Amino acid sequence: MTNGTARSNTGGTDRPNQIGDPNLANPTIAQWFDVTAFAAQPINTAGNTGSNTLHGPPQRRIDLSLFKNLALTGSTRLQLRFEAFNVTNTPSFANPNSAFGTAGFGSVTSTGNAIQRQVQIAAKLLF
Repeated sequence: MTNGTARSNTGGTDRPNQIGDPNLANPTIAQWFDVTAFAAQPINTAGNTGSNTLHGPPQRRIDLSLFKNLALTGSTRLQLRFEAFNVTNTPSFANPNSAFGTAGFGSVTSTGNAIQRQVQIAAKLLF
């Protein structure tokens, strides 16, 4: 959580004052936390919001792998493989905009490092 514009006159980023509980019972992408829980601190003072006071959306992904080894001759085997990544095709959202005083403050505007569902089938000859 940082201010959109510096107010503490320290030459770096600073934090606003936290005046309430920012956690929402049912956060949405449009409003991940309560934006009214923060206020601009007086000029040339440090804000009281601590670091890591908020948590972003969870990252969830289920991957699946199935293998079948078939004996051919002697030590030669054929391995059949089926692999699926992000089986449920669940989106992973990035952290919300946490720059106090900017447009979109408190909203999630992009996805994280999520991949779309991918499926691959392969055959591997082991000898």
